[in-house]
Amino acid sequence: MGHQPRLLVLDANCLSYIDLLTGMELQRTALQLPGCGALQNFISIMMDGPCEHTCLGTNGNHIYICRQKPPGVGKDYVLPRPEVLCFSCKDLSKVGTAAELRWDDDDDDEGEEKEETCMGLTFSKGCMHIAMSDGHIRRMAPHPDGFTFKCPEHASSPDDIYKLPSIGNSPMGVDPSCMATGPDGNLYIVANEDREGDEGNFGGPFRNRRSYIMVGNLGATGAILSVKPFCGLSDNLVQPSGLCFDDQGNLYVTCITKRVLQYSGPLAVNPGQFMRVAAQWTVPSHDLRNTEKYFPHDVKWHKGIKGIGSQAEPLLLVVRQHGDWQCRLAIFSAVSGQLLKELSFPHEQDSLAPDEFSEKYILVD
Repeated sequence: MGHQPRLLVLDANCLSYIDLLTGMELQRTALQLPGCGALQNFISIMMDGPCEHTCLGTNGNHIYICRQKPPGVGKDYVLPRPEVLCFSCKDLSKVGTAAELRWDDDDDDEGEEKEETCMGLTFSKGCMHIAMSDGHIRRMAPHPDGFTFKCPEHASSPDDIYKLPSIGNSPMGVDPSCMATGPDGNLYIVANEDREGDEGNFGGPFRNRRSYIMVGNLGATGAILSVKPFCGLSDNLVQPSGLCFDDQGNLYVTCITKRVLQYSGPLAVNPGQFMRVAAQWTVPSHDLRNTEKYFPHDVKWHKGIKGIGSQAEPLLLVVRQHGDWQCRLAIFSAVSGQLLKELSFPHEQDSLAPDEFSEKYILVD
């Protein structure tokens, strides 16, 4: 990537670079596929329909997007399966399909395929790792072509498909919602222990879910050797949505309490210890009945940008919902937690239906 501070944004309709100083769009690639309406592609979320989750990650000079491959039509119908698309960091052009995720019919008790969605994508030990909605972490080894990753045809080896254990023995299992690679090369996974009745109730049972960050310790080949809780079990970590690390290895996590929480990182003397509320925001007094419209989606740390804050101080970039059907980028000081700048996303309403909003996932150089 170049030296100009840029934000890489993935939303329902496009992959784009945005200038962090001006908010202007620098480059854009449309992602809508032929034959797919706006409600069937990438990260669209319908208020009255299914959620098609999408994940974003980079590796070398490539950008990777894991999304639900659209189902066939009529006799060609199959359950949507996750696939990973690869794009060039230089010009956002599509390189090709990097992986198609498959699983055995035996994965389901009735011998039928399950519909899984991708919840997190990251890279470590030369492998691609994808967190799935059913609580599995899938490992894929790199192909000699430089951008393709191989997915095992059969779910027989825990080295390739690892089932996350429930810390609280939840009958519904673990629901991962985000994943990142830590400074130690291990996987850090946002884990929620599901209970029936939790879904979609932001003010009720949702707040009673057990949420925490777990760490997956990797071996030399990228296989998960063990997992354990890292942080969040004993404090107010409610429905986390994004996580990142700073250059000192500290961990930052967003959650639906409209906060960014900071924890000591894996290389600290006391890893996983709660340190502070690094940033927070409130709901406008006229909209207190609709707090879900102000939830965060993602967070990234940046070492500092001249022109934002004082003396290029480190920043926290938070994508958060802002009212009906809109997202904004809030830039906070990572030192004081002060809101320094807020940007609207270009083309916010492109191809969006009235009952649809578009999450945003970001990377920053």
